Amino acid sequence: EPAVHDVCAVAYVARPELLGRVPARVDVETEGRWTAGMTVTDFRAAPEARNAQVAMTIDVPAFWDAVHDAYARLAATL
Repeated sequence: EPAVHDVCAVAYVARPELLGRVPARVDVETEGRWTAGMTVTDFRAAPEARNAQVAMTIDVPAFWDAVHDAYARLAATL
């Protein structure tokens, strides 16, 4: 399968129901405490410390249907 990170982000905006999300604390480590310049995600953070919804699942068939439909609609306008 091709990497489709950007398409997944657009799909989330257009069709958020396609992605199963989990609340978590997400930070970018810049001081080298745990890693250097990497994203650190804490799924066990206290509810008040959670600052993001992390996509953990995707409805793959519905995702590809939506992507193909979008491309078809775009092609029809050209």
